[in-house]
Amino acid sequence: MAVWWSGDRHLMHYSISKQTKVLNKPEFVWSMSSPIVCGAVTECSCLVALALANNSVVIWDRFLGLSRKTVHVNDCGQISWVHFVSVPSPEKCISTESAVTLLVLLTTGSIYTVISTPHSDPVVTLVSTETLCDCEIPSTIKLIRGIPELILITRKDGRIFLHNIHLKEALCEVALPDCNCFNGCECFSIATVPAALGKMLYVLRTSVRTEDGGKAMYAYSCDDPSLFTVKMWLFPHLDDYLKETRLLPQPQIPCSRVSQNRIEEHILKTMQKRIADQPKRKDRLQKRWLQMKEELSQKLDVKVEKPVRA
Repeated sequence: MAVWWSGDRHLMHYSISKQTKVLNKPEFVWSMSSPIVCGAVTECSCLVALALANNSVVIWDRFLGLSRKTVHVNDCGQISWVHFVSVPSPEKCISTESAVTLLVLLTTGSIYTVISTPHSDPVVTLVSTETLCDCEIPSTIKLIRGIPELILITRKDGRIFLHNIHLKEALCEVALPDCNCFNGCECFSIATVPAALGKMLYVLRTSVRTEDGGKAMYAYSCDDPSLFTVKMWLFPHLDDYLKETRLLPQPQIPCSRVSQNRIEEHILKTMQKRIADQPKRKDRLQKRWLQMKEELSQKLDVKVEKPVRA
């Protein structure tokens, strides 16, 4: 279990499987250059992304305990939410050579994608520009399982959009019918749940009223038509995304075997890579030894040539 405290620069890992008397002592600690704001983890738990207060994102390899990449997103606003987009299938594990895509949301409303590969610099791409009005800032972003290039954006004003992160444009808007039960309410609270691999969408709209003390009060009523079911396959712009050939579910594997296969596959690939790099490591060590030997001989020569004071 990984934990960080608000305003702290350390990510502390605790073991909940070992029996120890000291429960508040972490197994190991990862130190950051700035306080941690939010984080995300891949489905296979191999990579961990941490967003820092200086708008930098650090991607860590959880098994190796090493920082994979660090990238600065933008100077405007602050990172408020991150999530991995390229989620692998349940029976596979992200290797050390895999490229991952991270979705980043800033408080200004702008959305970025960060593509990280082990042997090249991360690529930061602007998906949605910042908004001029505060009500147009995204309040929640949901990923659609089976269609990784589409995201469901719910803005603070209650409008819902389907956005393509590759095309960098909104495909369509999910419009909800107006209800008399919401008239006179100051604002709405929208909760969205994509289902059936993007073919269905459930939307719960709740009225929010403000009491005299300024405290928000959520009003739920079974008589109010606040739960909506949207048939996404009726949207003509989504025909290419909802093809049956690309939405086949992955085979189910027992959880215990999945975890064991993930760790074993990750360790095997890491060991193979390190064994393949052994010849290069030998050459580097020999080169460093020759440099140290040359520096040592130069220092000895200077010491011998130094005149002795009378």
